[in-house]
Amino acid sequence: MAETLGAFVVSGQPDGVGDASDRTGQVGKRRCSALKLDGRPCSATPQRDRATCTFHDPDRRAQGVEVRRTGGIHRRRIHPTGPQVEFAGLQTADGIRLTLERAITDVLGLEPSIPRSRVMIAAASAGLRLLEMTDHEQRLARLEAAAASGSRRPPVRPKLRRVAEEVAERIGTSVDAVLEEADRRLDEAR
Repeated sequence: MAETLGAFVVSGQPDGVGDASDRTGQVGKRRCSALKLDGRPCSATPQRDRATCTFHDPDRRAQGVEVRRTGGIHRRRIHPTGPQVEFAGLQTADGIRLTLERAITDVLGLEPSIPRSRVMIAAASAGLRLLEMTDHEQRLARLEAAAASGSRRPPVRPKLRRVAEEVAERIGTSVDAVLEEADRRLDEAR
């Protein structure tokens, strides 16, 4: 009753349900009754109540076409048509900032997922470190400029300058005189 098909033995049951033997002659799982494009038998497990697997089921052919189409759409890479911007490098804060912005823009185009969220968190963390680094660089540049100009006092913050202007106006002296007196008193207190 069993029919030999290449190295497989398929039972003669009309619905394709039965045992198939592999090359060692051991009885194993059921196999799809369809043939592949190259003529070899399909080795996939058939559906529960059918002789064919989901890939060879004629009732699911339209569904398979749609699944393959949407899978291709989701894997498609979008190539920008606008002006190409060269990689700025990672040697400067601006280069790092541009790289982070491009990475975040690319990630925002992805489907919401846990890996996407992790990338966003990592980018936010890197952005925070970048802000701290640029703030320190700006402060250092101001201090170096003050040291190069021969000024003993570092640049005054805007709020402190406003207070010094108010005090200078009340007592009728210059802002620089008020700031120098404040520096002298601070040095004495130390």
